[in-house]
Amino acid sequence: MPKLSVIINPIAGTKDKSQIPDLVRKTLAQHWDVEILNTQHRGHATELAREAAQRGVEAVLAVGGDGTVNETATGLVGTDTALAILPMGSGNGLARHLQIPMAQLAAIEHLKTAAVRTIDSCQMNGQAFFCTAGMGFDAHIAYLFAQQHTRGLSTYVRTTLNEFFSYKPQRYTLHFDNQTQVREAFLITFANANQFGNNAFIAPLADIQDGKMDVCVMSQFPLYQAAGIGLRMFAKNIHRSNFMETWKSGGVVVEREQEGSVHLDGEPVQMGKTLELSMKPQSLKVLVSPKADFV
Repeated sequence: MPKLSVIINPIAGTKDKSQIPDLVRKTLAQHWDVEILNTQHRGHATELAREAAQRGVEAVLAVGGDGTVNETATGLVGTDTALAILPMGSGNGLARHLQIPMAQLAAIEHLKTAAVRTIDSCQMNGQAFFCTAGMGFDAHIAYLFAQQHTRGLSTYVRTTLNEFFSYKPQRYTLHFDNQTQVREAFLITFANANQFGNNAFIAPLADIQDGKMDVCVMSQFPLYQAAGIGLRMFAKNIHRSNFMETWKSGGVVVEREQEGSVHLDGEPVQMGKTLELSMKPQSLKVLVSPKADFV
């Protein structure tokens, strides 16, 4: 029977995970030999996943949001051990792209018949991301949101509205594929998957298996256009907006005016003025439904 290591951060997020170990064991008893591993500190999921791969474990189930998924997947890049996801975050961007069920029991049940597929992974200055990474307004908000004592959609919306009028776009120089583009951008997203999460599609045409990232540059827009921009994301046509430019590339070097916040799969990180982005094509095995038709 194949081995499944289940990695849980028991204190992350607001959702109760206390019943997850018993639920996974009971549901998958006839299909997987399940072990439960609890994280104890930041980065521990990466260590646990890497150790599981070294032991020859067939799959690792990341229980949590995009941060837990990122840490777990980082430990599995370039190995024969597949990543499985039980989405329990607020956005669940990678899980949604991979068409993994959002309901807990359904996400576990689908592991009975899941198939292995291989997807690309990316890096920014050597740090891995699997869904999206970026800089500009969204990274600024991610940093501020992480400092809040109360989380949730209302806090995120309030922080966004408070910062919109005072935020000053930076000038960015992007070098890729023998060309240079200089833009004063509201935000720049590098998309491996097609969405931020919550089905907000920042890169509707992104292909997670093509060896390229979508480089999405959004220019400053007036507040009265914000609702339309948001609707375009949910309608999968933001790439047609006059405020958006998109290219595909296997690697990008970005020079910006100031060091500061970037985000990797939604998690804020502080980096310098020069940012190097690269791809690792076909480097991460994932467990998904045999019927999944993502690209």
